[in-house]
Amino acid sequence: MNFTGKTALVTGSGSGIGKSIALMFAQAGANVAINDVSQKDADSTAQEIESLGREAISIFANVAVQEEVREMFESVKSTFGQIDILVNNAGITRDGFLMKMTEDQWDQVIDVNLKGVFNCCKFAARMMSERQYGKIINIASASAQMGNIEQSNYAASKGGVISMTKTLAKELAQFHINVNAVSPGFIETPMTEKVPEKVKEYLIQQIPLGRAGKPEDVGNVVCFLASDQAAYVTGQVISCSGGMYVLVYKDFMVTDLTTANLSQEIMTKAKAFGAGVSTGLVNDIPSVAELVSRIASDAEKIIQERISGLSRRIEPGVHERRSLRREGNTCHLSVF
Repeated sequence: MNFTGKTALVTGSGSGIGKSIALMFAQAGANVAINDVSQKDADSTAQEIESLGREAISIFANVAVQEEVREMFESVKSTFGQIDILVNNAGITRDGFLMKMTEDQWDQVIDVNLKGVFNCCKFAARMMSERQYGKIINIASASAQMGNIEQSNYAASKGGVISMTKTLAKELAQFHINVNAVSPGFIETPMTEKVPEKVKEYLIQQIPLGRAGKPEDVGNVVCFLASDQAAYVTGQVISCSGGMYVLVYKDFMVTDLTTANLSQEIMTKAKAFGAGVSTGLVNDIPSVAELVSRIASDAEKIIQERISGLSRRIEPGVHERRSLRREGNTCHLSVF
């Protein structure tokens, strides 16, 4: 990919994923505007880009503040004369359980992660529409698609980014502006370095490819979407998670609903699909109705204690959910 003659603005590019994206654009010939709330980090990234023979400016701006964003875009235009590519990468976390989360924790994350994308897209669209050309790539998250404990604010903000991406793709298509999103999974960054080692090990176990992602993995996808090779791609959310966000569906029908035959019937049907099943799996559950009730009210406990072996044995990392529903004389156990 060749970005010679193009100008890219990457928010939150003083470190981590944003820095990697900025450097990859520069290596491919683009001039780059670096934005960060750390002037020191922004200056460092800009210096690295200049060492590659490309032009760069570093801009301190909080994307949640519209006036600062306006000034940032004016600075980019006065320096480079145009903006061809916007990557909305700036983001923060303020994790906490919902019942203990403060209003300030909620507001900070929504302001930076969602309002920040709105602010930047607004000013970028005005500039890009004048030239009838532009590429906007928003960085979302697998948390928006899967949910994540203690991240109701973060998941909501990134879910909003995904919805905004699809809407803006339709609004801005008339100006030949492509709008897409990249949804990273667990990526090695300064932010994830703070995650406890045991938690990292658990997260990596959930990834089919068996490793954490690198910032360059995300950068490669972003560069493709910013290139003319993706001219016919818009409104899309590209997952870059090593397979963390995957759905697999199997439906096992149980036609004999008597308690005595339920366990054997499930095992027989499940084995036909190549599933691994534990013997005596549901022998101690009095009725189908109670099994359905238990799964509905305490799904995780039932999954672990009662039907842990009743899913298709697939590679570690696939996100699984199970449900059991009754329709007349048929009971459906779904693993997806």
